Order: sequence, then C-alpha cells, then structure tokens
Amino acid sequence: RIPRRAGLTLMELVVALTVVGAAVTAGYAALAGVVDRSEALERVSAELRDGASARAALIDWLGGALLDPVRGSASFRGLDGTRDGLPDDALTFLTGAATPLGVSRTLVTLRIARDSAGRSLGLVADLQDWGGSERRTVDLAQGVAGFDVRFRSGLVTETAWSPSWISTSVLPAGVEL
Repeated sequence: RIPRRAGLTLMELVVALTVVGAAVTAGYAALAGVVDRSEALERVSAELRDGASARAALIDWLGGALLDPVRGSASFRGLDGTRDGLPDDALTFLTGAATPLGVSRTLVTLRIARDSAGRSLGLVADLQDWGGSERRTVDLAQGVAGFDVRFRSGLVTETAWSPSWISTSVLPAGVEL
C-alpha cells in the first residue's frame, strides 16, 4: 500500500490556475466596462451642467435686458441671417443682470464663433462693459453650428413672432433662442 500525499497534482493545479485566471480576466473586463461607462456618464453630466449653466445665464441676461435712454445708443438688435444653409443670427442687447465682467451694465452679443476657415466653434457671448473698455468672450455651447432667434411683439393686437428686431425704445415681449 502506497501512502497518499496531501496536496494537488500538477493537473489539478493547472486546472485551478486556469479557472482563477479566467475569473480574474472576466472581473477585470467587467471593471473596465464600469470605468468606461462611469467616464462617459461624467462627460454627459458635465455637458448637462454646462448647458444648464449657459441656459440660466441667458435667461438672466435677457431678463435683465434694458435700454439706455440717457445715452440713447443701446438698442436691442436681433439680426436674422444664414450661413451654409444654417441659421446664423446675432443678438445684441444691454443687460443689468450679473455677468462675468462684474459691472452694473454689460453689452451682450450672442453669436456663432468661427475659426479662420469659417467652421463653427460654438455659441459665444461677447461681453463689453457699457461704461468702459473691458471685454471678454464667454463660450456658452461648443459644437453649436446654427443660432436661430425669434422675437415676440406685443405692439400689435395679435401676438406675432418676427425673425429680427431692432429698437432703441421698445423691448420685445419675448425672445426664443
């Protein structure tokens, strides 16, 4: 009678290592998938936060739109345009709402920024201190290729929407971006 030794045979050890290796590989692949999804979720969340922040700023700025009767040159100007088949409007107005310039009145111009080849870089706001010379351009939404603005008039009996608006004495009843 041959005494049995405690332990694993070489074949059992190879099988056990193969099973453990397969489990570790599957676990690592699953973890990598979770990390990839987490990174994608973080990117989408950041885009949503940036979009919500830009939307809130636009609402504040437009809600604080005003005319300057003293200087008389602050008009509310919305110009209708197209470029390469896409809407390419521009909107300029004076606001008393808070802006990154930190001044009491800021002239805001919303437009599509373009590179030297004419390709769209996104929606930007050009800010200028109304009483001074400080200027700054703020990126609002990267990747925006077109910008369409409509204005609601309260001057006529029926509510009408217009593709452009220029006035030094009357603000539109509504603005749709």
